[in-house]
Amino acid sequence: LGEGVDGKQAANWVISELFGALNRLGKDIGESPVSPKQAGDMLKLVFDYQNQNNVALTNFIITCVVPPSVKAKAIDPGQLVSVDGGKTFDLLDRLTVAGPDGQSRPASLADITNLRWIIAQIDIGAKGSVHYLGTVN
Repeated sequence: LGEGVDGKQAANWVISELFGALNRLGKDIGESPVSPKQAGDMLKLVFDYQNQNNVALTNFIITCVVPPSVKAKAIDPGQLVSVDGGKTFDLLDRLTVAGPDGQSRPASLADITNLRWIIAQIDIGAKGSVHYLGTVN
């Protein structure tokens, strides 16, 4: 942990985020793709938003680039992602990439270059956040 980081707070975050992600995927801790060592390298990347307009916003789109130094580790099942630098977005299980042999293969978490959220409605003055979990490469 970095200097000034509360160990208890960090542990609570790892526990809540990791168990929450496993629960959404219908898995138990024994099926976790994250080892205890890797949990120390996990990041939670958070994007806050607030509607400061005088009208409600509908279908508001938030798009972020996954930095080259970060690999997406867990996404929600309905998360829109890109594996081509943000040119196209879809569910991960619908996307393919070229493998080392040039043949098409199913895209994986390691292939994600961008994430997208579509917020159905943001009322006047409302705020919220979206996030994803990643690991340091």
